[in-house]
Amino acid sequence: MSFYHIRFITFSAGLVAGLIIFSISAEQRKIPPVAGVDLEHALNYVPTQKAGIEFEYEYYTSGRVFYRAGKRPILLNIVSQILNPQDDELQQISILTRFANHKVMWASYYRKKTGQPLPSNRGFTDEQLINSEYGWCNEQARVLCALSQIAGFPARLVFLRRKDQAEHVIAEVLTSKGWLAVDPTFNLIFIKDGVPASAVDAFKNPANRRYFAKKYRDAYVKTCGLLGLKPPDEDTFLDYDVLGFFNYFSWETVNNSATSREKIK
Repeated sequence: MSFYHIRFITFSAGLVAGLIIFSISAEQRKIPPVAGVDLEHALNYVPTQKAGIEFEYEYYTSGRVFYRAGKRPILLNIVSQILNPQDDELQQISILTRFANHKVMWASYYRKKTGQPLPSNRGFTDEQLINSEYGWCNEQARVLCALSQIAGFPARLVFLRRKDQAEHVIAEVLTSKGWLAVDPTFNLIFIKDGVPASAVDAFKNPANRRYFAKKYRDAYVKTCGLLGLKPPDEDTFLDYDVLGFFNYFSWETVNNSATSREKIK
């Protein structure tokens, strides 16, 4: 039996265990004001406290990309246009993150432009989100996941919660050196001394928390400046705890005929 067969069997067993955890944990969650695939994610991510860090980093997400060529032609075209095959993996992930940050701008930019809050229950496909030009953190993160998988990198959603109950969604992308936490909302990639840091590395390791807290604050202050907002006085950056993970696969969202004909701006 090959390594990939063993890995896939382990991955499949992990999914079964994850689905059992989903059914238990989803009943205990409040229904958030989102719709479609975003609601599925919010209600069914695998909680770290129940599953354990080892399960979520060793078994839950496969090291293979299951994207089927031609399934998402619009996103494939974007990846082909913005990535240079000669760049290393961290450079490519940086480019994909910057795209999600710039082309699906954080919802606060929408409020600044229109004076109205961005609806959170649109249930858009990834393609529609890019065309809309704006998104919430969870929408930005799943666009990044889809683009990363099409580029050949396994990726998943990471759900976070701060002590004041504020929630945030980022992504993790699997590199040859391990999982890399990425926050497309603030265009922040968690790399320390050239080594990728996973979400657990970044948020639960005290030394890493101090290191990344400054970078998070700098990115947040910069964003507040662009939005004309005053950053919070207290230093609550990276006071997040990792709630759980969700395997968002790039083939989940099927393009309807109208979306597939749209031209990405």
